[in-house]
Amino acid sequence: MAASESSEQQILVNHLDLTPIEYCAIPNGGLRDKRTARMMVAEGLKRGMPDILIFDPPPGTKYIGTALEMKRSNGVPSDVSPRQRKKLAMLAARGWKTLIGYGYMDAVAKLKAVGYPV
Repeated sequence: MAASESSEQQILVNHLDLTPIEYCAIPNGGLRDKRTARMMVAEGLKRGMPDILIFDPPPGTKYIGTALEMKRSNGVPSDVSPRQRKKLAMLAARGWKTLIGYGYMDAVAKLKAVGYPV
């Protein structure tokens, strides 16, 4: 059985914490009560935003940062919702590199491929 998206992202975050890469996670996933959900939306939470935003540009590229959507390691492209695809396209149009990581190892490989020291 494959690890959950959350556990794959936690492994990636632990890995990123060992690097000089500046990033943050966007807390869109998970179950929460309606009051908390309303409060988070009122504070600016946007559905469909990618899981991790990396504020450092990929070395030697024209991008301003990287937006990474995480999925389980046994995930497939259809796991990315239309709303998530729309947000990734919006960020790409604004100069961000966008990636979809199917598990920790795939995410690290894709980050390495664009030049990050991971």
